[in-house]
Amino acid sequence: MSQLDAFKGFTKFFIANEKEFQKMFDSTEPENYPLPGNWNDKLNSFQKMIVLKSLRLDKIILGIQNYIIEHLGEPFVTPPTFEIAKSFKESSLTTPLVFILSKGADPNSSFEAFAAKMNMSKKAKQVSLGRGQGGKAEAEIVDKL
Repeated sequence: MSQLDAFKGFTKFFIANEKEFQKMFDSTEPENYPLPGNWNDKLNSFQKMIVLKSLRLDKIILGIQNYIIEHLGEPFVTPPTFEIAKSFKESSLTTPLVFILSKGADPNSSFEAFAAKMNMSKKAKQVSLGRGQGGKAEAEIVDKL
C-alpha cells in the first residue's frame, strides 16, 4: 500500500492512530466503517477496499459488494428470484429442468409444490447428480422419451 501515491503518509497515520483503526477492526461491519482522519475523503471506494482487505480480509466480499452497488447498482449483487413456472415453460421432453445449486439452496419444496399444482407429482423425478448418478439421470430422460 505504501508504494501507491494515494497512500502516502498512510502508514505513519495508521501507527499514530492505531486505536481509531482498532475500532474499525473490531466493528461488526468494517466494510461500512468510515476511515479515520481525512482518509475517508482522501481515498476513493476502491482504495478503501485495499484498507479493508489489509485489516479484515474476512469482510472483503462485503466490501466488493458495496463497491459494485455504488458503481453498477443493486441489481448486480441481488440474485434474481427463481420462478419455476417460467423455467418449466422453457423446458421440454428433451430439455429437462436441471438445478445447479449453491450452498444452502434447496428448491425441493418449490419443485414439489409446482409439480402438485400441475398434477404431475407422480411423474416428476428428482435425481441428484452426485458421483455415479449421471447414468441414472440419463436413464430417466431416455425412459420418458
